[in-house]
Amino acid sequence: GQLRAVFTRHQFDVVIHLAGEVGVRPSLMRPADYVAVNVGGTLSVLELIKEFGVGQLIFASSSSVYGKRIPGEDFVETDLPAPISPYGATKMGAESLCQAYAYQYGTKVTVFRFFTVYGPGNRPDMACYKFTAAVDKGVPLHLFGKNTRRDFTYVGDIVEGIVKAVQKPVVFEVFNLGNSEPQTVARLVEIISAALGKTAKIVWEPLPAADVPFTHANIDKARLLLGWTPQTKLETGIDNLVAWYKINSAL
Repeated sequence: GQLRAVFTRHQFDVVIHLAGEVGVRPSLMRPADYVAVNVGGTLSVLELIKEFGVGQLIFASSSSVYGKRIPGEDFVETDLPAPISPYGATKMGAESLCQAYAYQYGTKVTVFRFFTVYGPGNRPDMACYKFTAAVDKGVPLHLFGKNTRRDFTYVGDIVEGIVKAVQKPVVFEVFNLGNSEPQTVARLVEIISAALGKTAKIVWEPLPAADVPFTHANIDKARLLLGWTPQTKLETGIDNLVAWYKINSAL
């Protein structure tokens, strides 16, 4: 009802759908919630887009749709999805609905698979924020899997990708948006520690079953079709995150 009211009050050329139930590990505990929001919620958006004749949709998916890969290989959009968590599965389901609606009703759809987005405004449950808070407060920091690597992508670069997609509508395409420079979580903590000028107290834990050991975006397609290239190195992005954190943690 509330969503319908928004579509009734306003006329949209583009809908950018970033909402969802997030987090891999919590999805193991509440899979029904994730299906209801990520699949059911996306269907509600698609139905309203169809009804109100909105021409373009940009949908936020996730690198989680890829699942576990052979170490050393990057993730390409044409790879067969193989999610290993309910979260990843719901994002894959939502992508499929987007594709079906694009085909059936002619809405132009861009699907973005985001890779570990971080920066100012970071969700408190995400690694970059949690690590920053732990190092700042001097509490033990639990790291999962010594060789775990993530393709950390700065939020400003993600926004730039979304803007480019708005400017270049496509019939239906899936794009990776990632930094394409995976870093170990240990290196991430080093950078955060340096930015804060404090020492981390690390406790190593085994990698949880729902977590993948690494992510690595192949971004050739986004470069070619959207003219998008990430601009922000992890050190610069973490400096910006830490500056934001210091202001907001003091409030």
